[in-house]
Amino acid sequence: MCRTIRNIITYSVAVTVIFISCSCTSQNNGVNTQNTDTTSKKAVSQAYDNLDSLLVKDYGNIVLPEKITKSDFENLYKLSLNNSKDVDTDIDYEKEGKEFFKSFFSDKYKDECCKSEQSGGLSYNNDSQYAFYQRQAQAYMDFDNSILLSADNTIETIKLRNKNDTNVVLDGKKISQSDITDKTNKYMTDCFNKYCGDLKLIPYDIQVTDNNLATVIFAMNYKGLNIDAYKGNLFEENSDSTTFYSSTDISCTVNSDLDITNLFYSTYDKVDSAEKLDEIIPLENAVQLVSDGLSEYSHYEFDDVLLLYSSKVTQPFIDVTDGKEEPEWLDDYLKKPIEFTPTWCFICDDEKSGLSRWIVRVDAITGEITIDAPEGKAGV
Repeated sequence: MCRTIRNIITYSVAVTVIFISCSCTSQNNGVNTQNTDTTSKKAVSQAYDNLDSLLVKDYGNIVLPEKITKSDFENLYKLSLNNSKDVDTDIDYEKEGKEFFKSFFSDKYKDECCKSEQSGGLSYNNDSQYAFYQRQAQAYMDFDNSILLSADNTIETIKLRNKNDTNVVLDGKKISQSDITDKTNKYMTDCFNKYCGDLKLIPYDIQVTDNNLATVIFAMNYKGLNIDAYKGNLFEENSDSTTFYSSTDISCTVNSDLDITNLFYSTYDKVDSAEKLDEIIPLENAVQLVSDGLSEYSHYEFDDVLLLYSSKVTQPFIDVTDGKEEPEWLDDYLKKPIEFTPTWCFICDDEKSGLSRWIVRVDAITGEITIDAPEGKAGV
């Protein structure tokens, strides 16, 4: 999701505004933060220089994947992004939400199942059909509670960037991944593209579950480079602040008949500013930074290396336990844009879902290295 301060869908009540906390921490085991010449930069056009020689080099403590897919960009930027729901004050959530619910539920829609929420959005609850709408920045639709059934049972993740149009088997039917992405992409772009401005929805991964559903994970793309589409593991909290990696949270699920069963859409949708970059730390230097920064006794085998727009957010700590009210400054804080920078992400797909993956991140501007791993996984 976009920020730790956010609206979360729960299933015991229609919708609850909560402040997330979790037990995951970042363990920088074995990271040497000493500066080296490898923080030197090259022109953006040289980001992938010497890629072939990188893939066959022996680094000792790290192993790169057999193939690294280049992102298709001409320019890179330091981005400032925001949610229009946080900065627009004249949104008629009820009108927009009802129109959206009618479109999704079609002839099963019942107006009396809609309810305005204190959070400023609109919920819909009709037996097993549930939806929540807070304009383009947050929308959730579900038929038959299928999202509950598919939360933790992913059996396969298909990386669409590999461009292999393989078949997906659902209920014994072979369905091409292109049919799944075409259906979901058309639906999602029809629903949300009008809100995206300079950002573009891109099908990113397909997750296949053992209850015969296929979920397409979408990324937001800015002029050729994706914003990170998976929630990070880093979560550092003290009495003054909370630090975590921000991401988008966009997905659309279909069954074996290619009927859309649910969707989730929570993302930054407003480009506040885009500062063009002339130079970044190229991949060859980022690889050396990772190898030099990790302990010589560690061993990392990476399944993927991607350049993504990432955001390491440090926000003020907010205590809302025991019924404490939100601070007066919260609304103003939410209006402040979040900065995303190009980041080399060295990814280990620890489990098939992709949700528990862990990453060694190298900021392509500063050279800062962060191990973004579930608790107990760093330093493997």
